[in-house]
Amino acid sequence: MRRIVLLALLALAFLAGCGGAVSPTINVESFPPVSISYPAFGPFMIGFPINPIAPIIEGGSPNHWLASPEFPQGVLLDAVTGVIYGTPLEMQTPTPYTIFAENAGGQVTVVILIYVLPTPPCSVQYPVDSAQLPQGVPIDPLIPVHGCGAAELWSISPDLPAGLSLNSATGTISGTPQEVTPVSQYLVTAANNVGSDTVSLTLEVPGTAPCDLLYSPSQFSILVGEEIEAAVTQLGCGTVESFSVSPDLPAGVNLDPISGAISGIAVEVSTETVHEVVASNAYGSSSFALLVRVDPLAPCGLAYPTMTLITEVDVPLEPLEPTVGCGPIDSFSIEPELPAGLFLDPVSGEISGTALENAAPEI
Repeated sequence: MRRIVLLALLALAFLAGCGGAVSPTINVESFPPVSISYPAFGPFMIGFPINPIAPIIEGGSPNHWLASPEFPQGVLLDAVTGVIYGTPLEMQTPTPYTIFAENAGGQVTVVILIYVLPTPPCSVQYPVDSAQLPQGVPIDPLIPVHGCGAAELWSISPDLPAGLSLNSATGTISGTPQEVTPVSQYLVTAANNVGSDTVSLTLEVPGTAPCDLLYSPSQFSILVGEEIEAAVTQLGCGTVESFSVSPDLPAGVNLDPISGAISGIAVEVSTETVHEVVASNAYGSSSFALLVRVDPLAPCGLAYPTMTLITEVDVPLEPLEPTVGCGPIDSFSIEPELPAGLFLDPVSGEISGTALENAAPEI
C-alpha cells in the first residue's frame, strides 16, 4: 500500500515538473434520435390554417429537419422543431413525404401522407335577394358570386318560373318569364365534391296589366234598328279578366264582359256619345274611347186613304189622316200648295178644311 501511494506522488511530481497545473478536458456526447413519428391527421383544406402538428420524438432531440419532396404550397415544416404548420394554397392528392430528422449523433426518417382537398363553396350571393320579374320581358341575368372553393355544379329548388333557367355550370339565372307566378322562395345550391353552400332567392312574376286596347272602327253611326258589331282588334299586353263600358251603350247594344265584343240592334235614337271601354285584370287596366251615334230611320210608306181628293166648294172636307211607317216624323209638308181653304197640319199630316174655289186636278 505504501508503495502504491508513493508511485502516485512521484507521478504527480513528474507531471508538475513537465508543465505545471493540469486542466481536465470534458467531452459531451450527443445522443442520436431513435425514432420520430407524427400523430394521425386527416386531409388539409385549401385556405384553412393547419393546427400545428408537433412530432413525437424518442431518443436524442433532432435540431435539423428536412422534407422530401417539398410540401404543397402553403404547408410548412419548421426546420428546427419539426412542427408542421401553415395554410394550404393548392390541391394535393394523397402523396407520401419523407421527413429527415438529425442531430450530431445521427439521423432518422419517417414517411407521412399529406393530401389537400378543395374547400366547398361559401358565401354564395346574387345581386338581389328578391325580385319582381315582369311577364314577357327578358330579365337582366342574375349572376352569382361566392367565396372559398370552386362551384362546379349549381342547382335550384323548386323549378324556376316558366321561361327562366339556371345555368348549372355558372349559376346564372336568365330568360323571359312566361307565366304569372306568385311570390315564391327558391334555394340555389353551389357544390363541388367536398361540400356545398345554399342561398335563398325570392322571386315573383306579377301579371301584366292590359295595354293598348283598340277597337276598329273606333266610331259608329247607325240607324235605329240597325245591327252593330265590333270586336277587340288589338291588346298589346296582359290578359283581360273583364270588360266594362261607361256610360252604358245605346239601348239594344251590349258589351260582352268576357270577350269585349260589342253587338246588338239599336232600338232608340242616341246622340253622339263617347263610351269608354275598359279592359281590366288584377294588375291594372287599359281603356279605349268608342264613339257611337244612333240616328232615327227616315219615314217610309206615307199614304192617305185616297190618292185622289175630290171635294166641292164651300163643303167641309172629311179630314184625311195619313199612315206612315219606319222612323218618327218631325214634320209634314206639301207641294204645290193645296187649293184655297184646304190645309195640311205640319205636325199630324192631316188634310182638312173647306175649299173656297174651283181647282183643276194637280199632282
